[in-house]
Amino acid sequence: MLEQLQAQIAALQTRVSALEGQAALKEVPEWAKDAVDAAVKAGLIDTPKDGSYDFYRLLTVLHRKSII
Repeated sequence: MLEQLQAQIAALQTRVSALEGQAALKEVPEWAKDAVDAAVKAGLIDTPKDGSYDFYRLLTVLHRKSII
């Protein structure tokens, strides 16, 4: 029983670390660079680094729809 709980804790710690890593990416993902550049040029953002995965996804969708 104790070994199972320890294994579950280790698995959860791994998942939490992965999720936390998505909260503030150190570099802009390659697939989002054009969108980030367009947002900076349009004056929508002034700090393109350290955004979340979802932030970059949103910018990319807006860019692909020619909103930015």
